[in-house]
Amino acid sequence: MIERLSVSPFRLADINSWSFFGVGLVFSIIAFLDGLFFSDPYPGYGEVHQRWLRAHQAYTDRKSALIEELKAIRDDTSENIKEAQRDLGVRRSEHDAILQARGQIIVQFAQFERHLEEAGNGLLQRYREANQRKRSTKPPKHFAKPWSLERMNVQIQASTETAREDLRAQIRDSQSMLDQQVAAIHEEFDRAVSGYHQIDALVDEAPLKARPVLEGLPPTEARAV
Repeated sequence: MIERLSVSPFRLADINSWSFFGVGLVFSIIAFLDGLFFSDPYPGYGEVHQRWLRAHQAYTDRKSALIEELKAIRDDTSENIKEAQRDLGVRRSEHDAILQARGQIIVQFAQFERHLEEAGNGLLQRYREANQRKRSTKPPKHFAKPWSLERMNVQIQASTETAREDLRAQIRDSQSMLDQQVAAIHEEFDRAVSGYHQIDALVDEAPLKARPVLEGLPPTEARAV
């Protein structure tokens, strides 16, 4: 037999050779499948470990979803506050423009009143001259007095510039307060994310790195374990 194995090791000449070959092949396949699907280095703990992996994955997914939700809230709130800051600047410019336009309207109205008075006196003078030419007696004394239009009491407030400076100071204070709110929002976000990381650090899972079953885990889980 030794001589035959040395001459033709792969030749199966009798039933015993075929039997040994079949038995070896079956055991080889069983060993291969057992090694391929082996996930329980400690008997009885494989299912526990799989449940731990599923729970860890669910926790990681939930944590990521919550952090993304916090990011969305932070970004939306920060953008709304920044929009309010920009709106305050626009409103301040509009306020200055309104004050300037109001002053121009008051000046134009005073000029219009003077124009009405001049036009009224011109018409009244023509009437009086025509009246004097037709009169046989002396004209009344009030013919010598010009007509005066009663002015409306519309004045520019003396404190307009002061009020404008006060408004600007209030807007600056409001914008500073909004900046503080944005900073507070970012601090709260960082504090919430740090809380999640503190939860991750409660359990030391470093020894699990050596387990073959952990190969192929997602990056978040691989980093955590």
